[in-house]
Amino acid sequence: MEMHDMMENSKSLFGSNPGGMHMRFENGLTISIQFGKSNYCEHRNKPDRLSTPNVWKSVDAEVAVWDYENNYLTGLFIGHIGNGVVGYLSTDEVADIIHKVKSYTP
Repeated sequence: MEMHDMMENSKSLFGSNPGGMHMRFENGLTISIQFGKSNYCEHRNKPDRLSTPNVWKSVDAEVAVWDYENNYLTGLFIGHIGNGVVGYLSTDEVADIIHKVKSYTP
């Protein structure tokens, strides 16, 4: 079961897992920001993915956005074909996407 399937139905919520986090906003959208093992970031395809034991750091991250019904909406905010996960985004790009997701009116 994926993390977004396990999140409670509250209006806003923070969630975390090894190598990333989720944020659900009042508008019902959730953004996932992941930068751990097997994610589309600098650690992908590297044998030693932990910076130090139990500490995850990365210069880039992958992002996905979905609604309460688990419909992926990533493409609305990143401008790419498809609505799944988009990787290798900088901190500035992720911050811009967070603002767009938070400000979105469905």
